[in-house]
Amino acid sequence: MMNMLLKEYLMEIYYFKDDAKVTGFAGQGVGLFANILGATIQNLTVSGIVSSDFKSVGGLVGRSMYVSAYHSIVQNCKSNVEVHASYTEGHAGGLIGYARGVSVLECMNLGSVTSS
Repeated sequence: MMNMLLKEYLMEIYYFKDDAKVTGFAGQGVGLFANILGATIQNLTVSGIVSSDFKSVGGLVGRSMYVSAYHSIVQNCKSNVEVHASYTEGHAGGLIGYARGVSVLECMNLGSVTSS
């Protein structure tokens, strides 16, 4: 598995608006990075809207997966994303929808998170 490193990068994101639909990710994460495993994400700011009925929804990362040999790091990141999740028994978060096997350091969420 290859690690990724993003530094000093500003990105405006808008995933889903109005009645837009996304298919092909059933049961997976939704976010700028749908799923991460062994990733390093640093110095990243995201803003926009994420709205989904998928299982794990986050402003930056939908789902951080866990395998003992791979640990992810999210550091010095800021999310100003409106997160709307509607999956029954799902996970939603301003930075990461489902977080396992990840260290989150010096990060902040300024956006709202709602689920139904």
